[in-house]
Amino acid sequence: MIISIKSSFDLESTLFSGQVFRWQKFDGWYFGVIFDHVVKIKQIDNSIEVYCENTDKFFVSRMLSKYFNLDLDIDEVYNQLPKDEFVQNPIKKYKGMRILKQDPWECLISFICSSVSNIKRISKNIEDLCINLGNNIHLGSYSRQSFPTPQDIIYAGPDFLRELKLGFRSEYIYQSAKMIESGEVNLEELYSLSYDESLQTLVSLPGVGDKVANCVLLFAFNKLDAFPVDVWINRAITRNYLKGEKLPPLHVRNWSRNYFGNYAGYANHYIFHGIRLQD
Repeated sequence: MIISIKSSFDLESTLFSGQVFRWQKFDGWYFGVIFDHVVKIKQIDNSIEVYCENTDKFFVSRMLSKYFNLDLDIDEVYNQLPKDEFVQNPIKKYKGMRILKQDPWECLISFICSSVSNIKRISKNIEDLCINLGNNIHLGSYSRQSFPTPQDIIYAGPDFLRELKLGFRSEYIYQSAKMIESGEVNLEELYSLSYDESLQTLVSLPGVGDKVANCVLLFAFNKLDAFPVDVWINRAITRNYLKGEKLPPLHVRNWSRNYFGNYAGYANHYIFHGIRLQD
């Protein structure tokens, strides 16, 4: 089926900008798993062609609309961001790159895996988790695995996670799964909480600091004022806006949320994607 998109859209940049880790590209098509459904997709001008094992067109359309946040007028986002060159240059280069609305549980585990790592390694860690603990799902002859549930993680245990080369993250993932499965932390509640309340909840999980929590708030919960600060973003913001002063990540995060406003997360991700591809 074909889905038309009303405002700017860049599928390649959206899927390979470091916010999600399970997409693969073959012969101009992108293959991935969205909410436990295998999807095959490509962009044609300002539309996307999509195949899914679920043939209900309304269901697939709504699933893609949610995942890619297609109801958001991204051109209005651009209009509300500051006009300085440092943020506007990557916007011009990657115009249409979207911030996704991912499954919160998968997003959380993905960014726990991101600690002291890189995109290639995170992708392998996540895929190994799915291959070993997920259920087989298909699109024709193409097979992938669903993302393991908290119950799957608990059943496997931290020793098995270490066998998958998750290292010190194994215990964090295992303990987080236990807290979520027990109801001690309810991820679904975060949709209705404020940024500060959601942040406080997430950092109560093992292995989740301010950066990881802001990534999850931005890429899963659509809190578009979230502003993750890693080494690259810290360096970029301090050099280009704060006279090169060496400042702690929380100071950079608070300053940036104030400067970039309600769509600070979009500024963050465009800056991150731009500087990452320069290196």
